Amino acid sequence: MNKLLIIAAIVLLNIAAMAGIPNKPVTTKVNSVTVYTTGALINATGNVAVETGQTNLIISGVSPSIDTKHIHVSANDEVKIVSVTHEINFLNKPVENPVIKGLQDSVKFINEEVSITNSSITSLADERAMIVKNSSIGGANSGVNVNDLPKVLDFMQTNLAEISKKSLALEKKRDKLNENLTRIYNQLEELNAKENNNNQEILITVSAPNRMTVNLDISYLVANAGWAPSYDLKVKDISKPIDLIYKAKVFNNTGIDWDNVRLTLSTSDPNKTAEKPKLTAWTLNHDVSIQTANENNMQGLTNNWNGNVNGNASAQAYTYNYSVPMEKKAMDINGKKGKDKNVVMMSYSEISVSELSVDFEIKENYSIPSDSKPYTVDVTKYSLPASYHYFAIPKMDKDAFLVARVTGWEDLNLADGTANVFYGDNYIGESDINTRQSGDTLDLSLGRDKKILVQRIKKQDYGSKSFTGSNRIESFMYEITVKNNNKDTINIELQDQLPVSQESDITIDATEISHADKDDLSGKLCWKLRLNPGEIKKFPLAFSVKYPKSKPVIIRKNRTIACPRF
Repeated sequence: MNKLLIIAAIVLLNIAAMAGIPNKPVTTKVNSVTVYTTGALINATGNVAVETGQTNLIISGVSPSIDTKHIHVSANDEVKIVSVTHEINFLNKPVENPVIKGLQDSVKFINEEVSITNSSITSLADERAMIVKNSSIGGANSGVNVNDLPKVLDFMQTNLAEISKKSLALEKKRDKLNENLTRIYNQLEELNAKENNNNQEILITVSAPNRMTVNLDISYLVANAGWAPSYDLKVKDISKPIDLIYKAKVFNNTGIDWDNVRLTLSTSDPNKTAEKPKLTAWTLNHDVSIQTANENNMQGLTNNWNGNVNGNASAQAYTYNYSVPMEKKAMDINGKKGKDKNVVMMSYSEISVSELSVDFEIKENYSIPSDSKPYTVDVTKYSLPASYHYFAIPKMDKDAFLVARVTGWEDLNLADGTANVFYGDNYIGESDINTRQSGDTLDLSLGRDKKILVQRIKKQDYGSKSFTGSNRIESFMYEITVKNNNKDTINIELQDQLPVSQESDITIDATEISHADKDDLSGKLCWKLRLNPGEIKKFPLAFSVKYPKSKPVIIRKNRTIACPRF
């Protein structure tokens, strides 16, 4: 098959030569790259001297992940571009990397050693089985002579022990070989990701009115590249604005290194068609999912944060899955991943971006090698006005959380992403920016404040059960206490809830909610307070649930935790 391809290529070259069109290679340099969330647009330039008439300009070293439907070439006004085609030069044998060749030879040698070792282990196992099977050497009827029995036992013990010793040594040798093999595979994967062993070419036929220098500007779309947003949120003091540093994690596995190039990060879709858009109906409905999501956000903050504003900054992330993780495929001896060498398959997750596409032109040039690793790029920086308050759900967590409420963020063209949160000089942990479920304000947790004491105590003396006819009534009473041990006056929002009935024969009677704001749909109770230094406030909460005795109702909520099992 390879011979046929070579013959075909030679025939094509001969046809071109007979047509009298000379071929000229063109050296190009990548100057700028527009990186989309999936894919990239590579822009390269080059120049070459041509004679009068037509010339075939050959651009080699093109990315192997090129999208051949999206190639654009421009040249001097006086130069006519006759045709632009993409081809694979099968005669262009890539230069073999001696390091990779050496590692591949090592893989072959180790694989042979593993095979030999496995065969030896199998032979010893067969030998052991044969000795055990033939242990009745005297036969089934005659048995073993008493004088010969010690010799037989000694023979079996000695040989079986020796077989076990050899087998153990061989297994250790095999494990060591496999460890070395894994390390070499990992190194091969690293090296092959950087190799640009491709034979992709762009063939441009130009026609010049006279002898001149042709200046080419080439752009083409490629796969195996992209970017994902990330942020740093820095708060110096609760009296100052929040610094939002917009970053991007950019990966390049196109087979072409981007060396000191201008980068543009875009939220556009590079595969959009030329077909005119169509408007569809824009309908509005009451959507409780946003409210539920916001409540879950705050609930997640209380469940997952382990840092505090006093410096205990070991926080577990409550994040939205935005990232672009790398899914590594198994490699063969040549370092291939999947079906295509040098291609590391990436998995993508959906994020929400502004309805209008946005391009971020990066001020500084960057170098992003083709090695599949994510590189952090600084996009821009904003200073956002923020108000600070505390938030607590004492039925779920005994700590209060300092929350920054950011305004004006919706005009910044942000995308969904994780944010590293810093308070003062301390790293607090990760939060998330979820543009789909935030209104005109964005709440960001800055960790726990141990100086705010919050308690929710059940008043056992007041809780009761009673029966009226065919119904049962259960009464509950709690007391919520909050104390401000800070030196400054604070604003704090407390939340609790009442159960919500979804059956006509289950009724809830709120006997005491201490003037809380109540949401009838969700049962949420909210107190917004202003506490002076050292001030304590208490809020009684009482309610009862009535339901039929014949239909038990699970009222009390439980949570699950892990514990040792003995």
